[in-house]
Amino acid sequence: MWYKNSEKNKVLILLRGVSGSGKSTLANQIVGDGQIFSTDDYWIQDGEYKFNSEQLGAAHKWNQNRAIIAMEQGVSPIIIDNTIVSAWEAKE
Repeated sequence: MWYKNSEKNKVLILLRGVSGSGKSTLANQIVGDGQIFSTDDYWIQDGEYKFNSEQLGAAHKWNQNRAIIAMEQGVSPIIIDNTIVSAWEAKE
């Protein structure tokens, strides 16, 4: 791997890009012993993707909370796999 994973070095990767640009494919190639967090997972029910734009805020908060828990548990790398097209979307 291209990063060093130790107690002192924890890695957080924000993969950003438009839908279909290969973020999830890249995340799966580099995740190793870490975890991938995608807001899209919020809408997967019984193996089927059922997007609802009215739930977008709740979905992002859900994903953020999952990543925070993983950080507290010392998971590394943590990969956030979301569009994050504008800088403000990565702020929190």
